[in-house]
Amino acid sequence: MLTLAEHGTGRPVVLLNPFPFDTRIWADNVSALVARGLRVFTIDYPGFSPSATAWPARRLSIDGIADSVVSELDQRGVPAAAYVGVSMGGYVALSIATRFPARANALVLADTRATGDSPTARAGREAALATLANPTEGVEAYLTGSLGKLVAPDASDEIRARVRTLAVTHKSALVAGIQALRDRHDRTPDLATLSAPTLVLVGAGDQISPPDEMRGLAAAIKGATFHEIAGAGHLTLLEQPAVFNRLVGDFLAPRK
Repeated sequence: MLTLAEHGTGRPVVLLNPFPFDTRIWADNVSALVARGLRVFTIDYPGFSPSATAWPARRLSIDGIADSVVSELDQRGVPAAAYVGVSMGGYVALSIATRFPARANALVLADTRATGDSPTARAGREAALATLANPTEGVEAYLTGSLGKLVAPDASDEIRARVRTLAVTHKSALVAGIQALRDRHDRTPDLATLSAPTLVLVGAGDQISPPDEMRGLAAAIKGATFHEIAGAGHLTLLEQPAVFNRLVGDFLAPRK
């Protein structure tokens, strides 16, 4: 079950998590965005809540998460919102914006991509699933081999330790998340149809979705604004939170 929490008042903004994290990843961002007069919603994907102990029977998918987000907002009387998606969260944001364009009045796409998995990437997903399924390797081996790629090559030991602390460790959630990433749709053909104002952010040291790729993403979206954030890798929201918060805040709640 997807869980949603609400913070502050003002323009509705939905924060969509990168993989493999829950809403704790936004600890440095929520209060700063609320201070800009934004009504911030944080969301835990099914099985990713810190309190989750079991995985639902149905398979996780990017479009399924997007549908659940829209449904949860409907229940709170929020017909449209701005979506801030980082990595996997960017896939969810693009699913909403392309399938329900009236529901997205602004997009922030950070350290993500529109394309589906390449054959090489799919092979990497299968290797990750095999690691998780191996009783002598499992979650610890998977996280040890993957988390270092999410930060800048010169990231501090403090940042690396924090990323490890925040990572979800439920094997079932990790497996379901990897499968959802692997099976997502290619949204590239839809980029030219996006009408919502869009901000594209990328860490200068992003090893997963590098700056050149993110520039191409921004160029494919009419009127999109692009910023490269120095001193960050794939997790700009955590590695450079002050810069991330300023850019997102200025875009979604410009000072009068």
